[in-house]
Amino acid sequence: MKIAVLSDVHDNIWKLEKLLASLEADALVFCGDFCAPFTLAPITEGFGGPVHVVYHAATTAVVSPSVV
Repeated sequence: MKIAVLSDVHDNIWKLEKLLASLEADALVFCGDFCAPFTLAPITEGFGGPVHVVYHAATTAVVSPSVV
């Protein structure tokens, strides 16, 4: 299983979309820097597998593309 780890996006959805299009992984861990909540939609829409989002050091969540 390949797991991709992504962080420090800072809402740059244009570079994020390019990265997700070429990403070859089974799961994605997004370590944050949500500046605005709209960043979550391109992540879940652009990545076909499960996305694990770290909100801060003590909390994690699993987001399904069908939820967003």
